[in-house]
Amino acid sequence: MPLHAIEVDPADTYYSIRHRLLWGTASPDRRRRAALLLPAHGSKIREIDLVLLQRLADRERLDIGLVTTDREIIRQARALGFPVFPNLALAEHFRPGWWRAGRKPRPLGFAPGQDHLPPAESAPHPAGIHALRALILLLAAVLILTGLALTAGVAIPTATLRIRSRQLPVQVITDFTADPALTETVAQILPARQISLDQPWEATSSATGDTAEDRRRIVEEATRGLTAAAPDLLAAELEPDERLITPSVRVNIIDETFDSAGELSLNARLEGLAVRKADLQSLVLPRLTAALPAGYAADPTGVQLGIELGGEPLANDFRVTATTVGRASIDPAALADLLRGQPAADAARYLSTAYQLAEPPYVDIRPSWWWGASRGRLPYRADRIHIEVLP
Repeated sequence: MPLHAIEVDPADTYYSIRHRLLWGTASPDRRRRAALLLPAHGSKIREIDLVLLQRLADRERLDIGLVTTDREIIRQARALGFPVFPNLALAEHFRPGWWRAGRKPRPLGFAPGQDHLPPAESAPHPAGIHALRALILLLAAVLILTGLALTAGVAIPTATLRIRSRQLPVQVITDFTADPALTETVAQILPARQISLDQPWEATSSATGDTAEDRRRIVEEATRGLTAAAPDLLAAELEPDERLITPSVRVNIIDETFDSAGELSLNARLEGLAVRKADLQSLVLPRLTAALPAGYAADPTGVQLGIELGGEPLANDFRVTATTVGRASIDPAALADLLRGQPAADAARYLSTAYQLAEPPYVDIRPSWWWGASRGRLPYRADRIHIEVLP
């Protein structure tokens, strides 16, 4: 049977091929066996076209073979039962290829779940695919590098700020009352502890012959000496955290012995009140802080207390003169949160304005590359800013 070879143009479709098969100039016998020479690339023949060609061959009693090297078309054509040859010579002379193809199953239509294959011209070009992949990789690299830079900018930089505020001396004078009956401070009345000490004492003076007068004079001198020495003697009886209320010290003569030679021996009981230093400080510190400008607080470690006789001539009343220095009240954590991310120059200017500093603040930012990359900004995380308040 003669073979009619039809060279298919890349622009040909099923309809143009059908026209050439049915209405060509060849005789009917020559058209009963036809070989379609498909182009190597760019053919518009799809699986649906092969199905239509198969139906046409069955209807018109044609033997249609395909000459192609396209693997996808070969797979589809063989699945439909078309004879497929790599070249025209085999199509002309290799008869077994025609009848073997006829015995293969001929499934018609689309595969399950497959509507159609995309047309050849819609398939992305390999060069375009490579360019798209390169663009995606580039964008991913940029995003990764940006994320690493942001992470490094947040987690790595540290800053140290050293602040030395100007010290302001402050003094307050306040009257208080000590009460041994109390256990807790009430207003300006402090709980006190009664202390006592029995102390022997001896004194000698020249006799004038008047025994009564000599005795009175020597007793007065001994009492004055005991009164002057009593605070130091009672101080030995104090606890480490107690202060003696000096105006409360009393000297009571228990017994005395005097002879005509002018020698006096007596036993005296020294008594006084002691208050806890912590109770005193808890009362004077708020007054010291109130006497300072806003933003300053009294330094509790430097409080000096002077105790003297109070305004009322009572043993339990006393006057306290408290002195210390005031320092700027700075909360390092709150200040670090306020200054984070600010330029170092602006942060130093704010500190000098908000607080009375003894010297300009010291700012140290590490590593050095962060200074240039951020244009001199403090870290963006407050926990990376360390603030040292110097005394």
